[in-house]
Amino acid sequence: MKKGVFIAIEGGDGSGKSSAVQWLKQELGEEKFLFTREPGGIDSAEEIRNVLVKHREQDLEVLTQLFLFEAGRTEHVTKKIRPALESGMHVITDRFSASSYAYQVVAGGAPHLKSFFEDADQRARGGLLPDLTIFLDVAPEIGIARKSSSGDELNTFDTKELAFYTNVRNGVKEYLADKPHVTINAEQSQENVRGAIKKEILKITT
Repeated sequence: MKKGVFIAIEGGDGSGKSSAVQWLKQELGEEKFLFTREPGGIDSAEEIRNVLVKHREQDLEVLTQLFLFEAGRTEHVTKKIRPALESGMHVITDRFSASSYAYQVVAGGAPHLKSFFEDADQRARGGLLPDLTIFLDVAPEIGIARKSSSGDELNTFDTKELAFYTNVRNGVKEYLADKPHVTINAEQSQENVRGAIKKEILKITT
């Protein structure tokens, strides 16, 4: 049986990433596509997600965050993503390793943890990498304005300063530099962005 294609969709806050994934779920259906997210995607990893996004007086240490993200990724890849791919399903995930690198190592101000991240992440995903990452790129100030006016509940990663989101954007670009990816200008109309995402997905799944 032919293995499925693994696609990650990445983007900063306010890029329209998560709503686009929900739209794709309706457009592409769930017969051949499995839609999931990180952190989370499976009960055990969703429990870890709740710990990570909870508002608290002091943020979790970056190393603590990385341990938790990689623990959730281990569960997610082992029990959901890899079995689906091996069964021939295409998997689309809302965030994957690029986000961990961007948010924790780069924006989290922890370049000294880069080697730890690379080793732990490789082990957590068992060497599995997306066949394609679609990066929805938006200027941080535009993304923040969109997020603030959306009415959505904000988690602990949604309330940082502009410099944090600028570093996230740079971190995603740095991580993806040597990996298969396409960048879509997410400052376009929602219709154009979603159409571009769907086009890229269909290129490698049909």
